[in-house]
Amino acid sequence: MEQSGGAPHADVSFNPHYQRQVGLVDQQGNWRILDIEGGTRHGKAYKLSCVAQGSIMLREMDQMDKPGEQESIAREDGWARILWIGDVNTILVCNRRTVGIFDIRAKIFTTLKCPEPIPKRSADWILDVKRHPKNKKRFFILTSSRLLLLAVTCLSDVLEDDVDSTGASVLMSWTHFQGSDDITLELHIPSISDEGTAHNIHLFASLY
Repeated sequence: MEQSGGAPHADVSFNPHYQRQVGLVDQQGNWRILDIEGGTRHGKAYKLSCVAQGSIMLREMDQMDKPGEQESIAREDGWARILWIGDVNTILVCNRRTVGIFDIRAKIFTTLKCPEPIPKRSADWILDVKRHPKNKKRFFILTSSRLLLLAVTCLSDVLEDDVDSTGASVLMSWTHFQGSDDITLELHIPSISDEGTAHNIHLFASLY
């Protein structure tokens, strides 16, 4: 905690494409991407070096229409999530109210477009986020009232002069009627080995 701003960590995620890289997000919405260097195989102690960092709270404050709306940030409970989506250089970071997608190839990271899953004046919260197990370009977001399936286009997917086409878009959205006050709801995404049914996996996403 002392090396990452002092706030308690809310979530940790390893880069699935490069296991010596880890992402941390704390209860204040600050995130860091760290490279793990050294280790016993090299005869050296482990060392962490920060390759990118930012804050999801800055994105949330940018979404506020009025200064008074920033008070809603204080009602959050410190929950946050961080995970890699799309490719080795793209991460998703979210708290209870907003989602940010970032390309981390440089310390001055690039923010990609992402639709807000929570309407500005809604009392809903984001409850869970999961990668699609068969398609690295897709991911699920669970809110207090809806289950969304989104797709991401990374910077590596487009030509240099076509950056405006990057970011996430909603493919499908369902109302789940599970009770808007239950913040313990989580997503369960089963793995399907049969490639012939993999494209239908979103139909089997369930809540528990």
